[in-house]
Amino acid sequence: MRFRTPGDIALALPMLLGYQPTESLVISCLHGDGGSLGLTLRYDLDTLGPPEEVAEEIASRAIVAGADTVLLAIYTSCEDRGEVLPYEEFVEALLDRPDVFIGDALLVRRDRWWSYLCADAGCCPLDGNPLDRDSAALASLEASLVLAGSAVLANREAVVASIASELSADCPAQRRRIARARRRVAEMGPIECRRKLALLSRRLVTRLKDPRGAVTDAEAAYFAALCGDIAARDDLLIQAGTPDQRSAVMSVLRAVVRRVPPPHDAPVCAVLAWFGYAIGDGTLVNVALDRALASDPNYSLARLIESSLDHQIPPSIIEEVVRGAAGDIAARDAAG
Repeated sequence: MRFRTPGDIALALPMLLGYQPTESLVISCLHGDGGSLGLTLRYDLDTLGPPEEVAEEIASRAIVAGADTVLLAIYTSCEDRGEVLPYEEFVEALLDRPDVFIGDALLVRRDRWWSYLCADAGCCPLDGNPLDRDSAALASLEASLVLAGSAVLANREAVVASIASELSADCPAQRRRIARARRRVAEMGPIECRRKLALLSRRLVTRLKDPRGAVTDAEAAYFAALCGDIAARDDLLIQAGTPDQRSAVMSVLRAVVRRVPPPHDAPVCAVLAWFGYAIGDGTLVNVALDRALASDPNYSLARLIESSLDHQIPPSIIEEVVRGAAGDIAARDAAG
């Protein structure tokens, strides 16, 4: 989809983040002459360090991402300081760097946008430009997100709530179910664990195609216990290799994590984070990782994903890892 105005981009970024940023600095890395969107980062304005330090971090991440252009957008309710737009010092610190090219810098506030880089009243009036929520490009993006089962939530807290457990850690009935499920899994061999998780996953995918479908507490406990087996867990990551398969399995994972209380949720939350990484949903990845690491700070898959985020490993590399692992498993199975 091609966005033709800064206002289109200001409205598109919340859709791509998955929630409406508030008091946020959003950085998008663009590639090529057409400005293809790449890595997107969000910072809390309330916790930003000195402008020069923030500019240094943004520049270093943009360089690692191979960005040709960087787009900056500040979403805030802060008023101007006389004739100075709020947070202008961060824009200036980035403009002072010779190693990044700032294509545009936008202020988004109260359904209007301003450019920090344009002083022409003809295209950037003092009272800003209205955001065009009826833009054809935005309508197309919104339709594609609906088809993909995505929604723009009110804020990051709403994303956290969307995958939070509905059961408390001291829920005795679910604790007993999880304990029984773990004992069953411990008695299985790796091949049986892989088969059982694949069967359960397919059954739940089919059920959840119906909006009335649901995952029972017993199924959620069994699914989480099976994800605790590394061979079964990794096989699930590998077998859901296409976008449609990932979307279907993610619907199951979202339902399961809501019925698995901490501290038993690390494996299934890490699996959800992996799938979020594969589709480029960084917000979901971070939120799912927070849950996994809160329950088990040393869970290896969660730490691997966290390290991949820190080092800006692109999702395409995840695709290669999955394909290579699938080939290894197929060869091992063929050998008996």
